[in-house]
Amino acid sequence: GELGPYLQVDVAAGAPVTSTLYFRVQRFGPGLLVQFVLHDDEERQFARLEQIQRLGSLGWAEADLTSGHAEWSSYLYVLLERDPADGPMGMEELARLVVPADLPAVKVAVAGLLTGSESADVRFRVRVSSGLRDIRVIVQAARDSTGRSTCSTRSCA
Repeated sequence: GELGPYLQVDVAAGAPVTSTLYFRVQRFGPGLLVQFVLHDDEERQFARLEQIQRLGSLGWAEADLTSGHAEWSSYLYVLLERDPADGPMGMEELARLVVPADLPAVKVAVAGLLTGSESADVRFRVRVSSGLRDIRVIVQAARDSTGRSTCSTRSCA
């Protein structure tokens, strides 16, 4: 079976570093085989996030409006049926997925963010290869010293 977690505190570069260990014990011939398994907390947190996204049909994106750079979570690619090798879509490409009747609400939300709103919450439909998908986007804007939107974080469901 597996025993643990066991927290081990070591000192590295003069600072305490905590590791999480589990012990696996199983019969091996006439004796016991004991394994020490080190669990990477960052890896575990990433695995949990992936599971939450999948179970909740949630994704996120972050976009830098000044450079055009965007980053998407793995599940956002699934929601929008896009190959991760193609990278995140630009705003124009995303807008082409929106059902035309829902596009005015999306444009109002984006315009608000660009002119001073701190956040937006908008629901709309997108057309993907499997059909229509309902999307809710919650956006928070980051601003530079002049108040101009520079970055947005979006959560999609």
